[in-house]
Amino acid sequence: MQVICNEKLETTIFPVIIEYYKSKRELCEKGKNMMKKNGNVNQYELHYGKLLYILTQHSYWNRKHNPYLLCTCSRGEAVQNLAKGKQHVCKRVSHHQRLHKTTHSKNYWEANMRLMIANPDKFVYTVKDYRDWCDEHKDGISHFGIHPNLLPLEEIRLDVFHLCCAIARCLLDYYLRILVSKHLKRFPDKLFELMKKNKFGNFHVVVFQTNESFNKF
Repeated sequence: MQVICNEKLETTIFPVIIEYYKSKRELCEKGKNMMKKNGNVNQYELHYGKLLYILTQHSYWNRKHNPYLLCTCSRGEAVQNLAKGKQHVCKRVSHHQRLHKTTHSKNYWEANMRLMIANPDKFVYTVKDYRDWCDEHKDGISHFGIHPNLLPLEEIRLDVFHLCCAIARCLLDYYLRILVSKHLKRFPDKLFELMKKNKFGNFHVVVFQTNESFNKF
């Protein structure tokens, strides 16, 4: 998708992906009906966070009030609770709650559209206004994305590969460059020898030697 077109354009993703989720949901329901006699079958999908925000049209990370996809926690709520000596408990959004908020958001949007059509000179309501309202009053949930019945988030498992890579690079940068390299003079030479023995290319060694960013790995 990144090669063909801009992945942020919902018009390029939704026409295809909605049909896929409709057929997948039908297949899942048939499978559950077949397996009722023999037990329960749970089906999961692996997604990374950025795509889920696009598919659900949830409030993004830079939103002020409710940027979290799976819970109703406000931005900074956990930090504020810890600062007050309180234990923070994350409040997850159930499927029923997500359905209710999606329906309410859709009704609110359509009511404002009717009001704007009836009073075009006096009343203006934009997508930004709607997204701001969803962020503040509906835990960031809007109806612009794929319907929760087609994309139940309870069946989603997040792909944390890129997060793990980012954490590993931060640890490498901190421990190898700041702590170890500055205090152990012979360590860098031994590290480069070890990297070459373990089939790292000259490029990887040069990244260390020239203090380039580990993001280039």
